[in-house]
Amino acid sequence: MIKGSTISKAYSEAAKDVELISVSQDKRSFYEEIIENITETTERGTVLIHLLNNKKEQATLVAECNIFSDDLKRFITIDNTEYTIWSPIKENRIKVFRNLVSNKKVGEKIKSLGKSSALGVPITNEQGNSIGCIWVLDNNDSVTTPQYLQLRELLLESAKKIAWKEENDKNTQGLH
Repeated sequence: MIKGSTISKAYSEAAKDVELISVSQDKRSFYEEIIENITETTERGTVLIHLLNNKKEQATLVAECNIFSDDLKRFITIDNTEYTIWSPIKENRIKVFRNLVSNKKVGEKIKSLGKSSALGVPITNEQGNSIGCIWVLDNNDSVTTPQYLQLRELLLESAKKIAWKEENDKNTQGLH
């Protein structure tokens, strides 16, 4: 299992043929901090952060935590045909799935991680358009516990930070 938020060797090898969003060292440490904050709330949860590519039909994994390298290869990119994992981007709203194994609305890709619940939050820019999503998959099926509510608020806050960082980086690049 790959623990921590890194652009790991397994990630790099699996990502060779994929259009990747460049991650500067500054950006890398930014995402490491985001992941670290999230994992303080969900120690065993799998965390996936995807950002839309320019074509807006695919999103690339920019940070992750607690995922096996074999699984990581399947999540490097997601596209608009993958209903479950794409749904926060498409619907621009929080998505919660419980009882993943028996839930017919959940795709096989998500089920393959062996978790029982999933919480997905869209990352939206200032105009309110989705630019990506954050997923936490774990084994807590309750959506009313203080831990879940804290995680939900943390993901919403993290999504705002990511949107601000991406917009700021885009504006800064235009100045160089």
